[in-house]
Amino acid sequence: MALGFYTQQLYNGMGGWGSPDTLWITIKVFEMDKQNLNARDIHHITRKAGVVAEYNLLAPNEIFENINHSWDEYDSMQGRLGQLVTSYKKEYDKVKNVGQAAVKNYKKSESQGEKQSQLNQFFQDSTTDSARNKMDTPLVYSGSARREYNLTFYLHDQNQPELISQVADAFRRYGCARIGAGREALARIDIPYIFELSMTPGRWIFIKNSALTAIQTTYGMPYIRGHASQITMSLTFLDLQPLYEASFEYNPTVLTTPTY
Repeated sequence: MALGFYTQQLYNGMGGWGSPDTLWITIKVFEMDKQNLNARDIHHITRKAGVVAEYNLLAPNEIFENINHSWDEYDSMQGRLGQLVTSYKKEYDKVKNVGQAAVKNYKKSESQGEKQSQLNQFFQDSTTDSARNKMDTPLVYSGSARREYNLTFYLHDQNQPELISQVADAFRRYGCARIGAGREALARIDIPYIFELSMTPGRWIFIKNSALTAIQTTYGMPYIRGHASQITMSLTFLDLQPLYEASFEYNPTVLTTPTY
């Protein structure tokens, strides 16, 4: 099923599918067959043959892309040992100084009351302060977050509102797992569908395999024959493959599945 929707009616003077003045997002729906444990392999996801559905939707006015990388402090045995040595050295010097003074004053005390007072003072002086010892370590790269896109589509059709309702209903189902049939219905589930994202014209958005992690739908009036004639549909797609430098093969195109 390949569908192109009439959202271009909201943009006067813009062309339809294939026009250089409009940007369309193509979403293809697939069933996943299997995936390998090594996610770095560009072929670690195998899709079942055939496209379940294909949707061509007018791109939002704005598309935001966040690419996040993590750098953490280097944790090593040497660093932790240095932290402990520094901390113990400070505590040792404190106890040594306080202890020597306490013993000297205790010996000078003549009465039992004075001796008890010196002991109380010793424990007050031995309380720790709020200062902490810290050994700075270098930062090391720990990983890059998988890309995530949140795309908001505006569907509008007063002549056939049933069509845009079908689109919203389909994506609500695509993100959910499917239960098995017969005896397998008690425990078995089939993983949700996966999605390929591309655009026409251009290729600065292309994700070979992604998961639909969130969908938010807003239905608007007028309502015709029990269907909303305006639907705002926000879809969040998460790339199933890790992001590496090889993903940026065609600048400024971002490809999460490199072409060799």
